[in-house]
Amino acid sequence: MTRTTLRFGSFGPDVSLLQSALNAWVASRLPQLVADGKFGPMTSSKVKEYQGFCKLVPDAVVGPMTWGALEVLIAQVLGLGGPPAPPPPPGKKAGSELGASVVATAEAMLAKWGWTASSQPSQSLERIAAALCANPASPTRPRQGGMALQKIFQDANVPGGYIGRCPTITAQAVQKWQEMDAGAWRNANDLCAWCGIFCIFVYRTAGISVPGGWAQHSKNVFDDTVFHRITSYQAVFPGCIGVVSGIKPGGRNHHFIVTSNANDRMESIDGNAFGPDANDKSKGNKSVIARNAYTYGQLQQETAYFLAPVSAA
Repeated sequence: MTRTTLRFGSFGPDVSLLQSALNAWVASRLPQLVADGKFGPMTSSKVKEYQGFCKLVPDAVVGPMTWGALEVLIAQVLGLGGPPAPPPPPGKKAGSELGASVVATAEAMLAKWGWTASSQPSQSLERIAAALCANPASPTRPRQGGMALQKIFQDANVPGGYIGRCPTITAQAVQKWQEMDAGAWRNANDLCAWCGIFCIFVYRTAGISVPGGWAQHSKNVFDDTVFHRITSYQAVFPGCIGVVSGIKPGGRNHHFIVTSNANDRMESIDGNAFGPDANDKSKGNKSVIARNAYTYGQLQQETAYFLAPVSAA
């Protein structure tokens, strides 16, 4: 849907929608806006804050890119209806409200760093394809999107030497990433699988409290002050972390950010995922940020459970 470009001095229903959407962004450090349809100084400041968060030019002009970054929050606002939910405890936000901020952050990271069908390895491109070298002719063999991946690992607080391995990749590692059973080799010599790391990065970037980050994940999973565990698929809401547990023989262990849940099917944004062309290894089919989808049947078969956000940082 095409929306009117807004700026300081604009007024009308689109400004009211903008203000309501910004009020739904729980990572904001600025006061809530009055949705009065008048684009004044407070609205301008909050737009700049959100644009900076989404890595857009913070010019307080709400054009196509800013509207696009707001779509998840707008959907939440337009979907409100029925009796109000009980208020959250003092100092906390409701889980679904926190979840909207998580989804907005995941969408922003996908737009910035996600691999596309037309993407090609290049040192000038920051989109992540962790299984590829951005320039095999370079003596340093830069990893595709390695610096962006390093930020994800750093902000998620990944322990050990993995952070230092992000910027470059060996020829042997490129080959090993394409082998589905080479996880042990990659852990010892290159990068670990980073699907869960991406989820914790998104949570922390969205302002969700995750003490210790990935370094403390095995403890946090069982701490109900950090995550609320959900096993009923119907109760899962956007922003939850899906965990394919790998409990069953031959099962995998995978994490993803839920972006929608309807009709016995969940859509998601995944780190360390298969890209848009899983059959062409030259196009970065492995270890990228990409959209995915899971049916309830698939999730049940793989003994999946879900982690909901509990509180803001």
